[in-house]
Amino acid sequence: RREPGPFRYRHIGSLATIGRSAAIADFGRFTLTGLSAWLFWAFVHIFFLIGFRNRLMVLIDWAWAYVSFQRGARILLYSADAHPGDPTEAGRAGPSEGESA
Repeated sequence: RREPGPFRYRHIGSLATIGRSAAIADFGRFTLTGLSAWLFWAFVHIFFLIGFRNRLMVLIDWAWAYVSFQRGARILLYSADAHPGDPTEAGRAGPSEGESA
């Protein structure tokens, strides 16, 4: 068996979602915007998932979030019983709702 050669990075292009049904796909000479770029972004991300079940579950989850207007982002809040000096406290900006300063 032959050993693979050294790693060489090759930039193929950039994909970014901007909002609901809006994205940009930039491949140098070829650029997509709007809904077509958003659909391309979704296809590429599903394509690179491993396994049919993972692809299907992500597709169903995305479809449900799209039709139900659910937000994809989740906010993590710290527990009220967190200990001072705990590394998780390092980035905390202020008290959470219901806590006093």
